[in-house]
Amino acid sequence: MWLTITTKRDILTHELKQGGEQMTVAERVKNARVAKGYSVEEVAKGCGVTVSAIQMYECGQRVPRDSIKIAMAQFFGTTVQDLFF
Repeated sequence: MWLTITTKRDILTHELKQGGEQMTVAERVKNARVAKGYSVEEVAKGCGVTVSAIQMYECGQRVPRDSIKIAMAQFFGTTVQDLFF
């Protein structure tokens, strides 16, 4: 079970797992995609990366470089800080 606290602007600001643990970057990226209703293919195309790159970000095998973090935050309508830190 996930607890998501949002602002009036519908930006994911604080996300906690049941038990109060912070979500990982991989979990936040996947949660943002699912919450917005996007497919992996749509996110990849919107951010200018491959489908396999998004899949690796979502399972924690890779962390996107800074320029991709910015593109992903813009795509999801949030900030780099909220999505990655």
